[in-house]
Amino acid sequence: MKRTAAFTLVELLVVITIIGILISLLLPAVQSAREAARRVQCGNHLKQMGLAAHNFEFAKGHLPPARVLALNPNKEEFTATWAVFILPYLEQQAAADLWDMKKGYYDQTAKARQFAHSLYYCPSRRSGPALSVQGDNINPNATPSQNIPGAVGDYAGVCGDFGGIAHDKPCCYGFEGTLGSPTESNGVIVTARGKAGMGASVIEEGLTSARIRDGLSNTLMLGERHVHQEGFGHRTLNGIAYGDGSIYNGDHNSFYAPAGPGFGLARGPQHSAGVSQFGSSHPGTCLFVFADGSVRGLNVSIDETTLGLLSQRADGQPIPGDAF
Repeated sequence: MKRTAAFTLVELLVVITIIGILISLLLPAVQSAREAARRVQCGNHLKQMGLAAHNFEFAKGHLPPARVLALNPNKEEFTATWAVFILPYLEQQAAADLWDMKKGYYDQTAKARQFAHSLYYCPSRRSGPALSVQGDNINPNATPSQNIPGAVGDYAGVCGDFGGIAHDKPCCYGFEGTLGSPTESNGVIVTARGKAGMGASVIEEGLTSARIRDGLSNTLMLGERHVHQEGFGHRTLNGIAYGDGSIYNGDHNSFYAPAGPGFGLARGPQHSAGVSQFGSSHPGTCLFVFADGSVRGLNVSIDETTLGLLSQRADGQPIPGDAF
């Protein structure tokens, strides 16, 4: 009687073991390839936002402001942020039209506040759409039930560094950083003033590319904002400041951040919370679009002094050759 060839149980177990080993060796390579693709996609998001900012300047005569301080009768309020201003130049005119530029964030319709543009999300962090859970309220410590939700985002404008500001807050934490004031922020994405009673519809003074005297290729414009992975959607949670409010809310600081001494890059998604800073979910690097529209990654261990030089638009200091 003729016997048919077959694997013994031992041989079968050996084959299965070898296949398992090969798969375990391949998984890191597959994950690395996926992360590389996500990083390229994230850089493309920043590239498109940088291009939109320059198209805004071409149309309006100045770069998009971080936000606008509207000196309306009997009150001061911050209106739309840069993320609203560039929507028409990201092929989202319909979403921009939802905004009443004479009103602040809290007075907008839910449809306007909650429009979530896919470009405002880093694919390594979250795919979106995502809304704020807590903190988008005049009182940042309000309960979640009092929250006025809006779309969050993973990118922020670079307002400069802490230097030269004679206050106990960073350069862009309030009125002290408004363009044209004695203590205006020294970055590229800077708060502007709207004419009295006209909100963001008429801006008194906007920053132009000509005022970036350190060179467009040497100055940061927008970058990946640090959000601790335990605080998604929360400005504060259990007494810890996470700062993940709506990217459209000019009343808080979820849309811009300083960069420099005391405000270095976060080392990863679990880096300590409590400080508004830039940071990434990409291992070892944080992506920025520079004022010339180029996208580059900075090592998360970059010297904070060098980071401050890159964030200032007109400090007159050379950038060290090992900055990139």
